[in-house]
Amino acid sequence: MVMLIADGGQMTVGRRAGTFVYGSFQVILPEGREKQQEDNRLQDGYISRPPGQTRGRFDITFVRADATVDLGANVSDLETVIDTAQKRVAGDTFFERDITGPGLGRWRPGRDYDTGDLIDVLIWGKVMELPVTSIDMTSGDHGRAGWRVHVGGQLISDAATLRRHNDDLAQQIARERQERLAQLDRQRDINIAQAQSTASAAQEAAQAATTASTAATAAATAATNASAANATAGDALSRSITALQTAQVAMSRDMARFLWADRERSESDAFIRLDMPRFSTTARVRNLGGWSGQVLLVINYNNGDVHARGRHMSPGSTWTESLPVGTIANGYVIYQVRTGAYSGGESEV
Repeated sequence: MVMLIADGGQMTVGRRAGTFVYGSFQVILPEGREKQQEDNRLQDGYISRPPGQTRGRFDITFVRADATVDLGANVSDLETVIDTAQKRVAGDTFFERDITGPGLGRWRPGRDYDTGDLIDVLIWGKVMELPVTSIDMTSGDHGRAGWRVHVGGQLISDAATLRRHNDDLAQQIARERQERLAQLDRQRDINIAQAQSTASAAQEAAQAATTASTAATAAATAATNASAANATAGDALSRSITALQTAQVAMSRDMARFLWADRERSESDAFIRLDMPRFSTTARVRNLGGWSGQVLLVINYNNGDVHARGRHMSPGSTWTESLPVGTIANGYVIYQVRTGAYSGGESEV
């Protein structure tokens, strides 16, 4: 451990005084709320009286320190600001000294220590740990070079400044967290609205198919009853059966179907199979029958993110979808079975 020897020094003691702390008082409102308009010439502020204030003439001072209160993040630096301002005029004591020649001993500046390092200094039989404030090269009357090392004269560490810096970081993290949660809430509302719109469209298609099936059944019943009284009832019955088959095809074509699977699981029905990823970042959808139609794949993540993509699938085809990196919660497909020819493309939600 480096130890220098000082033959004297200068001691500086700050004058203590009762200090009033004042400053602006800025309030940050949560997102979506607005502050009432006020006179632009006025500004919110505060004033803090020191505890244990001394009495008498010329024993008070005023120090400005602005404070901020973030209502969205539920954080405030008012207490830290006031404490820091009080300590700035608390009357700290500083020792400093220039050390040259024999006081440097065998320790060389730049090799054994440098500016900013903490070293031991022996003064009046006591060892003090002081910071190296500056290092200068000197020359004597006969041209001999030497060193002058200045120690002390400042705080070894400013805990108040460090605490203020950490508080600023904590406030920034809290604000970013609130913004992220608000963004997730907005995205969740959008996803819910889209799902509700898709469900409404599927319900309307199912109702239309049911109506067509009912009408076709009624026509077939009427044709059957008329066959006993009309010689051409066979033709009417044939037309009714054809109408019934057409309605069943329409119902099969327009009805939206749903298949859900948990993470790392596979689920299937008579038309489609969904394979969730196990040790990869891909999901696989397989067409199990001789049908074609639109398929919507939705993957939900634990952090609230949603990955959705739509595609037209032909009979017997397989769709492999690459997924973003993340922890998957579950997934599902919404699809329509179409028996006729269809030319479609790919879409992303």
